[in-house]
Amino acid sequence: MQIEARKAPEAPGSAVESLAVFFGTHSGTCESIARRFAAGTKAGCYDLDDFAARHAPHGLNIIVTSSYGDGDPPGNAESFAAWLNGGTPPNLRSVKYAVFAVGDRNYADFCGFGRKVDERLAALGAERMAARAECESSKSESFNAWSQPFLSGLGIAPPAVIEKAPAVSHGTSYMLSRRRSLTAPQSSRAVYHLELFDIGEQEHEPGDSIAVTPVNSLERVQRLIAGHGFDEADIVQVRDTPCKLLEVLLFRKELRMLNGTACPAPQALVDALRPMTPRHFSIASHRSHAPHGAHLTVALTEFDVAGEQRLGLASEYLTKRQGIGSLIHGTIRRNPRFRLPVSDAAPIIMVGPGTGVAPFRAFLQARHMTKAKGAAWLFFGNRNRDRDYLYRDEIETFHRNGVLKNLSLAFSRDQDHKIYVQHLMAERGKEVWAWITRGAHIYVCGDAKRMAGDVHSALRQIVAANTRLPLAQCEKFLADLAKKGRYQRDVY
Repeated sequence: MQIEARKAPEAPGSAVESLAVFFGTHSGTCESIARRFAAGTKAGCYDLDDFAARHAPHGLNIIVTSSYGDGDPPGNAESFAAWLNGGTPPNLRSVKYAVFAVGDRNYADFCGFGRKVDERLAALGAERMAARAECESSKSESFNAWSQPFLSGLGIAPPAVIEKAPAVSHGTSYMLSRRRSLTAPQSSRAVYHLELFDIGEQEHEPGDSIAVTPVNSLERVQRLIAGHGFDEADIVQVRDTPCKLLEVLLFRKELRMLNGTACPAPQALVDALRPMTPRHFSIASHRSHAPHGAHLTVALTEFDVAGEQRLGLASEYLTKRQGIGSLIHGTIRRNPRFRLPVSDAAPIIMVGPGTGVAPFRAFLQARHMTKAKGAAWLFFGNRNRDRDYLYRDEIETFHRNGVLKNLSLAFSRDQDHKIYVQHLMAERGKEVWAWITRGAHIYVCGDAKRMAGDVHSALRQIVAANTRLPLAQCEKFLADLAKKGRYQRDVY
C-alpha cells in the first residue's frame, strides 16, 4: 500500500460527532470493504452519488473508492463528481473526511479518481483527517492498517479486522482444451475463442470474469538475464523470501516497464520491476453451454516500444504460447454490478462491439436456457463484416430463434464513412426509448476510452429527444437508471 501524506491525522482526543461511509465502485470490491467497515462501526454506508444528501456535516466521512478506466469516476460516483465540480461549488467547510483510494498501475493515472476527490474536497474547505491511502489492490489488511490508527486518535473505536472482500474466489488451474480463430486471416486484429476446462470447478455467473495470471516468455527472460551478465540461478529476495532470479522474472514480475534500463545487480533488477498483474477477461459462456469450465474471447494486442513491435503479455500467452492441454492459472472475479435482471420478463439492451460481445454471449445462452420472456436487443460492431464478425453463426441463430428480438450491426470499415454502435442507437432512438420506458435494462461492455463515453452520450441524447429535458436532467435520469441496476457497464 502506498500512502501519500497530504496532512497528518489530528491529535488524539479530537473526537468527531458522527461517522458516515461512502463507496465508489465498479466491480463491488470497494462496496464490500465499505459495508464491512460500516457494519463494524454501526455507521451509515452509501453510494458516493448520495454524498450530497447523506454526508455527516459535522462528522467524519470516509470514502472508499476505485477509479473507472484512467482516473474517471466509477458508475455510482458520476453524479457525485459532477456535484463536486459543478458551476456552484458546495460549501464543505464543516466537513471532515478521509479517502482510501484503490487503483490499477496498468493505468497511467493510478488512483486518479480518489486523488481528485481528495484534492477537490480540500479545495472546497473540507478538513482532511488522514493522509490519503493509495492501494494497488483492495486488500482489507491495507484498509485496516490505514484506518485504525487515525480512528483511534479521533475517539472512534476501530472495528475488528475486516475480512477480505469476497470479490475474487480462490485461484485454480484451467486446462486449455480448445482454441479457434474468430477472425479471418486478413483481419487487422486477430481474435480467438478459448475453451478452458475448470479443474477446480469454480462457480460463476454471466457477467463475471476470469483474472488470468500470465507467464513471461522464457526466451525474453533469458535474454534479459544474459544481457545484464547475471546467472539464472542468482538468488534474490522477494518479500524476504530467497528465490532464483529466473523463476522471479518468469512468474512474478512485469518486464514491460524496464525499457532497456541497465541494473547493476540481480536484486536491483528485481526491485525495478512491478509485480505481475492478473489480466481480466469476461467469461463468454454460461454453465448450460460449458458445464465444466468457461470460454474466453481474447484479442491479440500489438503495440510499439521504441520502434520494436511487441505483443500483449496475456494475449500472447493465451493465444500463442500456451498449447492445447496446457495449464493456465486464474481466479473467478465476481461482478455483482453486471448481472442479468432478476425477472426474465425484463427486456435487455446489450451494447458490445468487438470483444465487448463476450459477456453477452453468456447472457444470451442463459436467456435461451431459461426460455426468458423478455425481449433482447444486441448492438454489435467491428471493422469488417467478412473479417471481424465475432460469433456470427451463434448470434444469427439466436436472432432467428427469437432469443434476440433485435440485432443491430455496425461494421465501421465497410463503407466510405465510419459507422459505430452509437450511430445505430441514435438512428433507432425512438425504439430504444420505447424499450427503456417498458423497463429495459441497458448493458455496455468494451472500450472505456471512447466507446463507453460515446454510447453514454447517445443515450443522453435519446433521453433528451424523447423527454425534452435539459441535458443535466437527462444525465440525472441515466444516473437514476444506474442506481436501480438498469444501466450497467463493464468497460476497460
